[in-house]
Amino acid sequence: MKIVRHFALLINILFIVPANLLAASFTFATLGDTQDISDKGQARLAVLIENINQRQPAFVVHIGELKGGRDPCGDEYYQRLLRTGNQFNNPLVYLPGDNDWTDCFHSGFDPLERLGYLRGLLYPKPVSLGRTVMPLNRQSLQPEYRNFPENVWWQQGEVLFAAFHNVGTNNNLYTNSQAVQEHLIRNTANLAWLDQIFKRASSAKALVLFTHANIKFDAPSWEPTGFDNFRAALRDKVRKFSRPVLFVHGDTHEHKIDKPLKYKRRTVANFTRLEVFGSPDLGVIYVHVHPETAHVFRFEPVAVNPLN
Repeated sequence: MKIVRHFALLINILFIVPANLLAASFTFATLGDTQDISDKGQARLAVLIENINQRQPAFVVHIGELKGGRDPCGDEYYQRLLRTGNQFNNPLVYLPGDNDWTDCFHSGFDPLERLGYLRGLLYPKPVSLGRTVMPLNRQSLQPEYRNFPENVWWQQGEVLFAAFHNVGTNNNLYTNSQAVQEHLIRNTANLAWLDQIFKRASSAKALVLFTHANIKFDAPSWEPTGFDNFRAALRDKVRKFSRPVLFVHGDTHEHKIDKPLKYKRRTVANFTRLEVFGSPDLGVIYVHVHPETAHVFRFEPVAVNPLN
């Protein structure tokens, strides 16, 4: 009798909810700039991770920075980063932020050496972090871009996801010659990856892009930044793509959802920007994905209250 009742209930659910939405809809979680390394800060982060684990999203994306820019960059930080990433029950994709390497000179470390250590520790295999992993396609599989394992793509249903390594502090475009050279090489890799991702997404219902940096959508044309080439290429590809594109970043610590991309002073309607919470605020945004709907994405921000 119980089996009959359960079967009848299942039939009723399937009748109420269209079968195509049951198969296609899913939720992912995104967060970042969780920089407070104090005991209270780590306790708040543990509460947030537990919240995410209870919700069981399809995957989680952290856009970078588990410490502040002037906090130490010793090996123990990256080991803690790895342990924290593996506290998520579901797959976690972690992106480098500027506090993870470019700002390490503040604590007496070589940024480029630290970047190399981070890459080797976090991205040794074509899978995510987390207790449950998912396969990732890394740009480093291409010989000419073998030094960029952090640039990845994956697909969930009819939606394509991709990550790019742009960081704050002007994308490492400094007067230091080594920093400038690093920026130019990485920017070339990012532009190549952007081109490949949009080609791969040609049959996708929507595209979601992640990067750490706020790439300065509002920068005036007379004020050059380290993001100009990437931002211009992104604008042109989004316009041609015509379907929904969600761009997720952190860096400036001001959670917002808006449409900042312009072309000839007009809003590019199919582009949406989501900026995650940032320290001292702590939170996660659950993104509910419904590919069969016109706008595809629905947002659910959840903030963690400070601990007394």
